Amino acid sequence: MPASGFYEWRASGGRQGPWYFQPLDAELFARAGITALLAGVRSVSLITTEPNALMQPIHDRMPVIVAPEDYAAWLDPGSATPAS
Repeated sequence: MPASGFYEWRASGGRQGPWYFQPLDAELFARAGITALLAGVRSVSLITTEPNALMQPIHDRMPVIVAPEDYAAWLDPGSATPAS
C-alpha cells in the first residue's frame, strides 16, 4: 500500500496528538497490507509490527514497511508467504 507518510498518535498529559512520519529519501514507500473481497465488499488491512528505535518513544506499534526489493514478492498473487 503506497504512502507518502503515516500518522501515529502519542498520549501525553492526558491528551493525544498526531505525529507524522515520512521517509527522508523518497516521496513514496510501501506498507504491508492484505485485502479481501467478501460478499461484494472490498476490505483492506494494514499489517503492523513492533516499533523500531525511532518509533518506540512515540507508539507501541508501526506499519510494516516493505523494502523496494521485496515489492514483487508482496504483489505476486501466487505467493502464499511474502519475503520478509
